[in-house]
Amino acid sequence: TEESSIMCPPVSFKSRSSRRHRSIGTSRLTVTISVRVTCIHPDMTKSNFYRSADFGPEEAEDCSLSPEDVAGAVRQALTARDGLVISDITLLPQKHRILRKNAAEHTKK
Repeated sequence: TEESSIMCPPVSFKSRSSRRHRSIGTSRLTVTISVRVTCIHPDMTKSNFYRSADFGPEEAEDCSLSPEDVAGAVRQALTARDGLVISDITLLPQKHRILRKNAAEHTKK
């Protein structure tokens, strides 16, 4: 939460009793801005992102992330309680195994 002060110009108003304009001096308006920023760093994820690359994640479930894993991290950051900022989330599969695609398969796509 960050607070900003804005200087407001003098305000004039008409009093019913005197029918004259009265001026209130410069006042300070305080605005509270609440912005949370989270950087999510997913590792190799099963998606179309790697479709034109000559490599991709191994097929085993523990060698890549699913789109649902990344969505869960986004959900966690969005639903964090007020006053809590999750600055970074790094998602890694348990095993790091990358498969090279053969040249014939790569040129088909």
